[in-house]
Parts: sequence; C-alpha cells; structure tokens
Amino acid sequence: MIVKVPHRLELLITSCINNVVQIFNRKLHKIKKNKDNVRILDQEPHREDFAQHGIHLNFTGKVKVVKSICQNISQLFEVKEKHPIILKWKTTHSDHSLVNSALSDINEMKIV
Repeated sequence: MIVKVPHRLELLITSCINNVVQIFNRKLHKIKKNKDNVRILDQEPHREDFAQHGIHLNFTGKVKVVKSICQNISQLFEVKEKHPIILKWKTTHSDHSLVNSALSDINEMKIV
C-alpha cells in the first residue's frame, strides 16, 4: 500500500516543489499499472487536515488517513466469488471407443 505524496498547500500549485510532487505521484501510478497487489491511497489534501504550518497532518488528517488505510485493508479480506472457465470437451483422437472408455473410467472413480 502506497500513500501518494500530497502537494504543499502553503505553496502555489505551479511551484517547482509541487511540480516534482506531481511527477513523483505519476510515476507511482505507472509502477502500479503492472502490479495487481499494489494499492495507492489517493488522499486529496485539505487545508483543515494539516497543522498551522501546513506541512504535517493534524489529528483529523491522521484519522482520515487511518480510515482510508483500514478501508483498503478490509477490501483485501473480502471474499470474491470467482467462476472457473469451463471449456467444452474436444475429441482429438480418431478412436472414439478409447475416449469413451477413458470417460467411463473417470465416472467409475467418482462413484467409488
């Protein structure tokens, strides 16, 4: 689980630091594209979630991040029903009696 780097709220959106943060977050998404087991937490920063100086999260900001992490973890443990792909039986042998005898042998094993 990866948490995106939030942009600096005390700086302009066009500042060089916020541009570097944006580039870094895009790279995180590119890395995630090829990985099924990686999750990225997209937390949009709000000014009220940060301390007065605007760099560190305050209590409410930390609570929001923890709730988001808990939500993602609980999704990992959800049971997802997967249906197998069932293919039709294709006979490749020219001798159908051989295939039929193999099928009858299989059916007999299930009964026992």
